[in-house]
Amino acid sequence: MTSALLALLAAAPRFLTVDGEAAARMAWGLEVPVEGTREETARGWLSKHRSDFGLLAEDELVLMKDEGDVVTFDRRRAGVSVYGGEVKGTFDDAGRLVMVYVGPPLPRVVGHFYVDVVRAELVATATLDVVSVTHSQAYWKSDGEALRPVWLVRFSVGAEPWRAHVDGATGRLLDRFSEKRSVGMGAVYDVSPAKGPVVMRALGGLPANATTLVGSRATMRNCNGAGVGAGCVARATANASFDFVETPSFGTSPNDRFGEVNAYYAVDRFSRWLSSLDAGVNLPPITAYTNVGNSNQGFFRGGDPQTGYSIELGQGPLADWAYEGDVTFHELGHGVVQSTANFGFYARDSQGMNGEGGALNEGASDCLAMALSGDPVLAEFLGPYLQDGGNQVNPYLRRMDQVFTCHGYDGNLDGGNPGRFGTIHDDGRILGSFFLALLSRSQ
Repeated sequence: MTSALLALLAAAPRFLTVDGEAAARMAWGLEVPVEGTREETARGWLSKHRSDFGLLAEDELVLMKDEGDVVTFDRRRAGVSVYGGEVKGTFDDAGRLVMVYVGPPLPRVVGHFYVDVVRAELVATATLDVVSVTHSQAYWKSDGEALRPVWLVRFSVGAEPWRAHVDGATGRLLDRFSEKRSVGMGAVYDVSPAKGPVVMRALGGLPANATTLVGSRATMRNCNGAGVGAGCVARATANASFDFVETPSFGTSPNDRFGEVNAYYAVDRFSRWLSSLDAGVNLPPITAYTNVGNSNQGFFRGGDPQTGYSIELGQGPLADWAYEGDVTFHELGHGVVQSTANFGFYARDSQGMNGEGGALNEGASDCLAMALSGDPVLAEFLGPYLQDGGNQVNPYLRRMDQVFTCHGYDGNLDGGNPGRFGTIHDDGRILGSFFLALLSRSQ
């Protein structure tokens, strides 16, 4: 079969873009057969779509690894890696390229590496005794407005591991800390792949030198593609620096570990945020079941504030729900509602079943997710997968930046435009959009 015919048989890609950005962050719905190696296939497809992703002429892609269902490229400029700028291609069981992730558009490089590795190591280890440098690497690191030169220096003081960042242009020490005494770090999304790149964030609540994700505020249970049960255990493990660094897999991999780390960060972050709002609130550890097979949902499993709540984040058949932080925030919001207003979900009265309590429950949980994520659009990463699978019309679950009222614009209490829809998630937008309007006016 000719290359031209194979290209015609490949599915038309769909691109995920974020409001305000001209370039796409990812493409899915591909069915590109492998020609040559997987690396060559991914490179060839990316080369044809450089402009769609905003890849510049100076963006060099260097193969980092080819394992499992993912090929990962290191994105470099002027021969230097961009911190968190990896480009990934995902392949299905049939060996076809099905998705490409490039991430948000990168700003331009500002500055030069005037500081060499020797000086960077001297700055990083200054004033410390008996030091042995173990690793040094130059990076372009984004500060939001530009990519700036930074040296990462890892070293030991005696047997204790340390790390430091040094400004590559000025030689200024940016930060330095002991990895042994610090909290664990994890490669995660602040909210989701649709809202920012992979970053290293502190995984709070872990004991010193933790090797699994069992902490004071969150406990992970990775079901490895099976249902919730005794086989769901903590599976992600820390590296030699006690960091949890896993590679995202944008398919529906039953062996995924990245979602477990990502969910831990989201659960711990929600619990800490809630405690900061009320000093008297100290939730017991929340259990999150990730990688739950054939579960196409995020789900609040219940529990209570004394023994702890639990949530479920499904793996497939369309996408991994643990990658969507605001869905995790929403599900945890149900625990807050259960402990306070306790709206419930559905009830029966003299007129039959009604879902008013459920709409308030869903709307209040959306409010909590918005308050923490700062974004009125829920599930921009998952939405396109669900849309592609015919599960919904829009490339997101819900958005609250459109005003919804009980009466609707035509005054009809039970419908109107938009009015009430009769489903608790849709009708929850009445409370969600009201909350967003109040939040916007207060800023």
